[in-house]
Amino acid sequence: MKIKIFWDCGIIERWEAEKYYGSDKDKVVATGHVLRLDDLEQNGLSVDVHWQNAALNKVVPVEVLFDGQTVKMERTRIQRGYTILLVEPRQIPSIVRIDVDGVKAVWRYGKHLINGIVFYALQERYLGENPGSFNSNAVELYAKIKSIYPKIEDREIAAMMGIPYKAWLDIQMSELCEDEDSVSEVEVEPSYMPGRDSELEEGEKGVSEPELDLTAALQNLLDDK
Repeated sequence: MKIKIFWDCGIIERWEAEKYYGSDKDKVVATGHVLRLDDLEQNGLSVDVHWQNAALNKVVPVEVLFDGQTVKMERTRIQRGYTILLVEPRQIPSIVRIDVDGVKAVWRYGKHLINGIVFYALQERYLGENPGSFNSNAVELYAKIKSIYPKIEDREIAAMMGIPYKAWLDIQMSELCEDEDSVSEVEVEPSYMPGRDSELEEGEKGVSEPELDLTAALQNLLDDK
């Protein structure tokens, strides 16, 4: 798991978690990492490290189907390990974005952080893939959830989407303003205006072009010669 932390001062910090695979001798067969994005403002950004230790579990072997035959194998369980604190809670306001394995997982919207992992998981569940902008998708997702659970308060729906409530209010206002700006103006074809057009017509009638006397013009041409 590769984590990139973008700070508002322009610093990019990279942290990489490597899995450990042990041997049958030490019985620590694997390690696992859990990235905690569930409560950044209170707990900060941390990674929980666990491992599977076959020696400590002492579980009864289970029967599994292997290569067409039923065999007995030892089954390990996850052992709680420790937590690595990457960013302290007091430092969270200075974070601009967090990427996980090349995917934007958390980003700042004004003064608040949007949990993209929670948002996109919920969007996939209720809307599927949607090529629209984040703001428009958030409004559409809210409407979908509200139609299914009409008794849920807006603050709860915002939390379900991984969006702080104040940020959600800003998103709604932004979409409302954008909708008003995108209303196309109807082009009106010039219509007949009695007062204006009658004056133009009278003016056009009053001005007549002089008639050309072809005979006189020809005679003048001959006289010149």
